[in-house]
Amino acid sequence: MEKFYLEYKILENRVGLLGDVTSLMGMLGINIIRIGGIPPDRRCFLLEVPGSEYLTPVKSSLGLSPHLELLELHPPTYIDMLTMRHGRKIYAEGDPPMFHFRRQEIPVLVDFLAETFREKEFPVIGIKGPPRVGKTEVAIASCVHANKKWVLFSTTFVRQLAREAMDFSELDADSVIIIDALTSLHRSGPKHRRLLKEVLEHPQAKIIEHPGVFVEELDYEYRNFDALIFLKRDENGEDEEELEPLPYNQFDIS
Repeated sequence: MEKFYLEYKILENRVGLLGDVTSLMGMLGINIIRIGGIPPDRRCFLLEVPGSEYLTPVKSSLGLSPHLELLELHPPTYIDMLTMRHGRKIYAEGDPPMFHFRRQEIPVLVDFLAETFREKEFPVIGIKGPPRVGKTEVAIASCVHANKKWVLFSTTFVRQLAREAMDFSELDADSVIIIDALTSLHRSGPKHRRLLKEVLEHPQAKIIEHPGVFVEELDYEYRNFDALIFLKRDENGEDEEELEPLPYNQFDIS
């Protein structure tokens, strides 16, 4: 048995449409594992199919319906599973893929990042957004959710921190390094910046806040990122990252 993700758009939400679709799956010998809704007009299914040849009659039958439009039918990805879990389509654009989330969607974002850490080996994720929107909190929460060990390399979380030493032997496959690019390049000393180069070259999962700062000021390119996250305060948030100066009081270099 093989699993497939199916998604369609409802063109006319007539009575009995869902029943007709599920009856079709039953007649074709296809097992429906899960059904989900994506507001305002989409429905998705996780199917268990005896073989890929069963997909041809599914496509042809649904394609003849004037009440719906078949959008996707393929083996499920972890993003498809997140879509079903949260009832929210997770879109990406560009290369590397850029994902947009609102502050109200932080639980979805945390789940998304946690699944990314489980799915990929040593992913590098960039998070941008306005000050105090929750970038570091999201990074730490996603590590906890994925059962990963988070390591603060540079941050303004609770206190301002910029490490000048790191024991790489203590890092393992379940470690995630969290880096604030603004702190590392604008609010640290030469020892930290030398260590930063080693950290960036070390094969390790990383979350980098303010990734654009690295791209502008280091020999670092967007192709080095597996994904970029833009965390907005609300739906109408500007697509520009807001950077503001922070005081140097209680700055810790260790």
